[in-house]
Amino acid sequence: MSFQIIEILESQPEKILARVRHENHQVTVTIPNKKADDIIVGRPFLAETDHDRILNWKIVSDFDDAKSAIWQEKDGIHLMGRIHSIIDFGDGRTIIDVYLQNGPEFFTVNSEMISNEILENDVGLEITVSNLYLYPDDK
Repeated sequence: MSFQIIEILESQPEKILARVRHENHQVTVTIPNKKADDIIVGRPFLAETDHDRILNWKIVSDFDDAKSAIWQEKDGIHLMGRIHSIIDFGDGRTIIDVYLQNGPEFFTVNSEMISNEILENDVGLEITVSNLYLYPDDK
């Protein structure tokens, strides 16, 4: 995913808390295993994302790909996109890949974290998480 650090809010020995831009939205994220000296403010970078806890989620029928995004509100950080694939491992574990056209990006959700509702490819999914983690691609 392509992000740009706007401001480093807090620096600890093994992580930083930063305000980043993704497309037209600003989000506060944690970047583990990095120090402030390792990060260049203003420089775009690619990163994988992760989240800790899903606070809320919903299916978005008649989803418009142009509305896919990552943004922050008072209730948490929102990620919204179209379900691209559902991988059932057969042991009760299912991984859902969600595509954000605006990026273009993917994020992954473990279905155990959202519900037993039957999910389908090609519908919209919005999740709200408490923390978003970025793992920059150091290449």
